[in-house]
Amino acid sequence: MANYTVELTEGAEKTYLETRNAAADCVKRGDLTNAKVTTLQVMDDFLDRIATDPFEKGTCLSVPFEEIYWAISEKLRFYFIPACDKSFCVQVVAIFRTPRSESHARRFSQLEAQIMRQAPKQQFVVPSPPTQ
Repeated sequence: MANYTVELTEGAEKTYLETRNAAADCVKRGDLTNAKVTTLQVMDDFLDRIATDPFEKGTCLSVPFEEIYWAISEKLRFYFIPACDKSFCVQVVAIFRTPRSESHARRFSQLEAQIMRQAPKQQFVVPSPPTQ
Protein backbone atom coordinates (compact mmCIF):
# COMPACT_ATOMS: atom_id res chain seq x y z
CA MET A 1 0.00 0.00 0.00
CA ALA A 2 1.28 3.46 -0.90
CA ASN A 3 2.25 5.85 1.84
CA TYR A 4 0.69 9.28 2.02
CA THR A 5 2.62 12.46 2.57
CA VAL A 6 1.46 14.15 5.76
CA GLU A 7 1.47 17.95 5.89
CA LEU A 8 0.55 20.18 8.81
CA THR A 9 -1.40 23.38 8.36
CA GLU A 10 -0.17 26.47 10.18
CA GLY A 11 -2.37 25.83 13.22
CA ALA A 12 -1.46 22.15 13.50
CA GLU A 13 2.22 22.94 13.00
CA LYS A 14 2.08 25.54 15.77
CA THR A 15 0.60 22.96 18.17
CA TYR A 16 3.18 20.38 17.14
CA LEU A 17 6.13 22.78 17.54
CA GLU A 18 4.91 23.99 20.94
CA THR A 19 4.67 20.39 22.10
CA ARG A 20 8.06 19.50 20.61
CA ASN A 21 9.76 22.48 22.27
CA ALA A 22 8.17 21.74 25.65
CA ALA A 23 9.23 18.09 25.37
CA ALA A 24 12.78 19.09 24.40
CA ASP A 25 13.00 21.25 27.54
CA CYS A 26 11.96 18.27 29.66
CA VAL A 27 14.52 16.02 27.97
CA LYS A 28 17.26 18.61 28.58
CA ARG A 29 16.36 18.53 32.29
CA GLY A 30 16.51 14.73 32.23
CA ASP A 31 12.75 14.37 32.80
CA LEU A 32 12.05 11.69 30.19
CA THR A 33 8.83 10.54 31.86
CA ASN A 34 7.14 13.94 31.70
CA ALA A 35 3.68 14.01 30.07
CA LYS A 36 4.97 16.51 27.49
CA VAL A 37 7.52 13.97 26.25
CA THR A 38 4.83 11.30 26.11
CA THR A 39 2.48 13.63 24.23
CA LEU A 40 5.14 14.30 21.59
CA GLN A 41 5.71 10.56 21.20
CA VAL A 42 1.96 10.03 20.72
CA MET A 43 1.87 12.81 18.10
CA ASP A 44 4.84 11.38 16.22
CA ASP A 45 3.46 7.83 16.33
CA PHE A 46 0.06 8.97 15.08
CA LEU A 47 1.51 11.03 12.23
CA ASP A 48 3.59 8.01 11.18
CA ARG A 49 0.57 5.68 11.33
CA ILE A 50 -1.74 8.05 9.47
CA ALA A 51 0.67 8.09 6.54
CA THR A 52 -0.12 4.45 5.75
CA ASP A 53 -3.90 4.81 5.26
CA PRO A 54 -5.39 7.96 6.75
CA PHE A 55 -8.96 7.38 5.61
CA GLU A 56 -9.15 3.93 7.12
CA LYS A 57 -7.94 5.20 10.50
CA GLY A 58 -10.12 8.31 10.54
CA THR A 59 -13.82 8.92 10.84
CA CYS A 60 -15.46 11.57 8.70
CA LEU A 61 -17.56 14.25 10.33
CA SER A 62 -21.26 14.79 9.68
CA VAL A 63 -22.72 16.84 6.85
CA PRO A 64 -21.69 19.50 5.85
CA PHE A 65 -18.16 18.60 7.02
CA GLU A 66 -17.97 15.07 5.65
CA GLU A 67 -14.70 15.86 3.89
CA ILE A 68 -13.01 16.37 7.26
CA TYR A 69 -11.76 13.30 9.10
CA TRP A 70 -10.86 12.93 12.75
CA ALA A 71 -9.12 10.33 14.84
CA ILE A 72 -8.19 10.04 18.49
CA SER A 73 -4.86 8.76 19.69
CA GLU A 74 -4.64 8.54 23.46
CA LYS A 75 -5.63 12.03 24.68
CA LEU A 76 -5.15 13.82 21.36
CA ARG A 77 -7.71 14.49 18.64
CA PHE A 78 -6.45 14.99 15.09
CA TYR A 79 -8.48 16.56 12.27
CA PHE A 80 -7.30 16.02 8.71
CA ILE A 81 -8.39 16.37 5.11
CA PRO A 82 -7.21 15.00 1.80
CA ALA A 83 -5.05 17.56 0.02
CA CYS A 84 -7.15 18.25 -3.08
CA ASP A 85 -4.23 19.40 -5.19
CA LYS A 86 -1.92 16.44 -4.49
CA SER A 87 -2.31 12.69 -4.81
CA PHE A 88 -1.59 10.66 -1.71
CA CYS A 89 -1.27 13.70 0.52
CA VAL A 90 -3.19 14.41 3.69
CA GLN A 91 -3.20 17.68 5.62
CA VAL A 92 -3.58 17.72 9.38
CA VAL A 93 -5.64 20.85 10.01
CA ALA A 94 -5.79 20.71 13.81
CA ILE A 95 -4.47 18.83 16.81
CA PHE A 96 -6.38 19.16 20.09
CA ARG A 97 -5.99 17.67 23.52
CA THR A 98 -9.12 15.88 24.67
CA PRO A 99 -10.94 17.97 27.30
CA ARG A 100 -10.62 16.93 30.94
CA SER A 101 -13.40 18.97 32.52
CA GLU A 102 -16.65 20.72 31.64
CA SER A 103 -14.92 24.08 31.13
CA HIS A 104 -12.34 22.41 28.89
CA ALA A 105 -15.15 20.70 26.99
CA ARG A 106 -16.82 24.09 26.31
CA ARG A 107 -13.54 25.54 25.06
CA PHE A 108 -12.93 22.40 23.04
CA SER A 109 -16.35 22.77 21.36
CA GLN A 110 -15.55 26.39 20.51
CA LEU A 111 -12.23 25.37 18.97
CA GLU A 112 -13.91 22.60 16.99
CA ALA A 113 -16.48 25.06 15.65
CA GLN A 114 -13.66 27.43 14.70
CA ILE A 115 -11.82 24.71 12.78
CA MET A 116 -15.00 23.85 10.91
CA ARG A 117 -15.47 27.48 9.86
CA GLN A 118 -11.87 27.63 8.63
CA ALA A 119 -12.03 24.37 6.68
CA PRO A 120 -11.63 24.78 2.95
CA LYS A 121 -14.96 25.23 1.18
CA GLN A 122 -14.11 22.96 -1.74
CA GLN A 123 -14.90 19.37 -2.59
CA PHE A 124 -12.23 16.83 -1.85
CA VAL A 125 -11.45 13.67 -3.73
CA VAL A 126 -10.02 10.86 -1.67
CA PRO A 127 -7.43 9.14 -3.86
CA SER A 128 -7.58 5.36 -4.00
CA PRO A 129 -4.33 3.56 -3.31
CA PRO A 130 -2.94 1.67 -6.30
CA THR A 131 -3.75 -2.01 -6.45
CA GLN A 132 -0.86 -4.39 -6.45
